[in-house]
Amino acid sequence: MRLYCLSDDPNLPCFILTVYGRSILLDFPLPIDHLLDYLPIPSPGCVNRFSSLPKYKLLSHNKENNLPQQIDELRILHNQLFVYSPIEFYTLDSSQYDFSLIDIILISNYDTLLALPYLFKKYENLNAQIY
Repeated sequence: MRLYCLSDDPNLPCFILTVYGRSILLDFPLPIDHLLDYLPIPSPGCVNRFSSLPKYKLLSHNKENNLPQQIDELRILHNQLFVYSPIEFYTLDSSQYDFSLIDIILISNYDTLLALPYLFKKYENLNAQIY
């Protein structure tokens, strides 16, 4: 019997337990704390209040015209920096273990099932039973 810990965050548990040649994935969370850094993307046809926010300017200057560089995806609102682009998710580092070898996936609560679609998309030959 072996137990592998794939997450260094105690709030995002992810373990792989191997017993008698079977691999059991215990939870596979999706970190969502970074979602608070994104501005809402408006629906088509709706007024876009966030496009007029000031863009973030880099301190380094552009060599061609000697002006501060602006980043279109970063906006400033109330002296706080926000990302103005479609939301991007990241999953736990899957290079630590070959997830295609997993036989069973055991989900303990709703917070730890959000990354399952990404896992099955990345490993198309994954045929694990989900409990």
